Amino acid sequence: MEQNILDVKNRQELREWFLKNAGTEKECWVKVKRGKPSDGNVFYYLDAVEEALCFG
Repeated sequence: MEQNILDVKNRQELREWFLKNAGTEKECWVKVKRGKPSDGNVFYYLDAVEEALCFG
């Protein structure tokens, strides 16, 4: 089974992946950092969850 492991850097990159692939892909894995977002240089779990909920 092939897995999509996304190494996106921000919410916009994840949103673009969803827009392109949400109709054809069943799942993906996203590399994120756990914790409360504190700066714009790290893609956090909470950001990924909020973006994914838009496509749920």
